[in-house]
Amino acid sequence: GGERQWISFSIALISKRSVLLLDEPLSALDPALRVLMRTELKQMQRELNITFIHVTHSQEEALALASIAVVMNEGKVEQIDNPLTVYNKPKSAFVSEFVGGHNIIQEGKKLFSIRTDNIQLEKNNKNKINTEKMKITDIEFQGNSVKIILNNTKYKHFNVILGDSEFFTKDLKISDDVYCSWDIKKLHELQWYYYQITDPLEEIPPSIVTIVPVIYPASGEARKAHKSATSLTVAGLLAG
Repeated sequence: GGERQWISFSIALISKRSVLLLDEPLSALDPALRVLMRTELKQMQRELNITFIHVTHSQEEALALASIAVVMNEGKVEQIDNPLTVYNKPKSAFVSEFVGGHNIIQEGKKLFSIRTDNIQLEKNNKNKINTEKMKITDIEFQGNSVKIILNNTKYKHFNVILGDSEFFTKDLKISDDVYCSWDIKKLHELQWYYYQITDPLEEIPPSIVTIVPVIYPASGEARKAHKSATSLTVAGLLAG
């Protein structure tokens, strides 16, 4: 299947199309080759100066390929930003959970997101404010980092990312009770509103547009805030 896709891709390039549709062209590749081919696709797009419509189920792939990201939920746009802003400053709980790498914190009636690598985790409470006692439910080794999955009565699924060196100095185990704390300055308040797109699409220059269909419902705090069954993310890499 992968070879057939790339043959079709080559034929399309030779025919000098103005728009190319790439339906998950990297899905059959191993992870290392997939990263290499992402770079190749971006270089091709810049050199050819045509639009690629890239369909993928990978949020990582969409963010890596795009310089403008459009996140949609049930056909309505929730956020338009560059990928760095979408990841670090999601507009809504839905966007925060969709792009991943965040926990959603509830303070009163407001919701905030915080990156999972901006949370401190200790076995003893050192009288820090903004602290939650939690139990470790799972530990995932991810190469140069370790993902700690925790919960308590308030947060059913809470993630913390630690560097591998830091993790091994803490002697953490599944079922341990620990304290999670965070700097209030690192909290990003979540909003809820829809954008109105008024600019005509023909004004967008040649780009890579990545489409990420998601067929699972939002979970956790995002589900409480906004019920949804499906979502669609569109991201574009502008020709430079």
